[in-house]
Amino acid sequence: MPRHARRWFIYVLLFTLLAISMLDRINMSVAGASTAKELKLSPTALGYLFSSFLWIYIFCLLPWGTITDRIGTRRSIGGATILWSIAQLCTGLAPGLVAMFGARLALGVGESAVNPGANSVIREWAPRSERGLASAIWISGSLFGPLVGALLVSWLVADFGWRLSFVITAAIGLVWSTIWLLVFRRPENARWLSASERSKIINERGIERSGAGPSVGYRGLLASPVMWGLAFTQGCMTYTAYFFLTWLPGYMQMSRGFSIMQSGVYTALPYGFAIIFCVAFSYLSDRLLDGSSPNSGARRNAVVFGNLATATVLLVRFASSINVVVMLLADE
Repeated sequence: MPRHARRWFIYVLLFTLLAISMLDRINMSVAGASTAKELKLSPTALGYLFSSFLWIYIFCLLPWGTITDRIGTRRSIGGATILWSIAQLCTGLAPGLVAMFGARLALGVGESAVNPGANSVIREWAPRSERGLASAIWISGSLFGPLVGALLVSWLVADFGWRLSFVITAAIGLVWSTIWLLVFRRPENARWLSASERSKIINERGIERSGAGPSVGYRGLLASPVMWGLAFTQGCMTYTAYFFLTWLPGYMQMSRGFSIMQSGVYTALPYGFAIIFCVAFSYLSDRLLDGSSPNSGARRNAVVFGNLATATVLLVRFASSINVVVMLLADE
């Protein structure tokens, strides 16, 4: 990697971080039918396992944001990844519903640190002129995780059983956390950066050093209309993405009669298309929206356009062809 572009290694780490977190989430979706069969779980009990992850996730987001601000991104992300990887391992070893339910809750606690931590890393490492692209690379991990995970987990479940799939995905997370703790530092302290690149990052990232600015606290955040708008937008996006993440593999197996491997392939395809569009549109955003855009509302308009475009997913229920379903999901 060129000496003047080593910050891209951090972008790659964030990409793989989100990919691994999504891989661990989709594991239960793909393995759900096999898990329910072995443990004799009803559809209702399986639904509880799918949703239990989110029950605790939402309540841990704000605390993890505070923890990240206080102890730094290196320790918060590294510790959280170890926590959820152990939870993923325990899911594969669980003897019954209660133990598996507890492991899924622990997974939610750990993975809720991803978004606050990764956003802080982008603000620390990305010059303003490429922040949109850096964010797109990171967010693409949420698409790459299901893309690869649907195929990998389908193969593991079909050939080796659902328990081994959880053990292997847990091991991937533990390996990643080791690399992160060994390599990651803030730009000011990263010895593997050249002096010129360190200067570029610090001078162009457009933020003060962590802890130097005033804190508005939870009350200030909750009183901000902008924050509520961002929360509502993110909530809609997350609900839609997670709905298909959990629903699509089972739908294709139960309603379309596909095998585990076939459902994995068709689940992966929309995410592959989405990665391409995500990076392309974010690159154009950085090129077309200048430094005054945050104040002019141009970036807000871009977000509105993107969310309206995803509304085509509502047509899925009217599609009679699986190929049409895949195309509509790719738009999402």
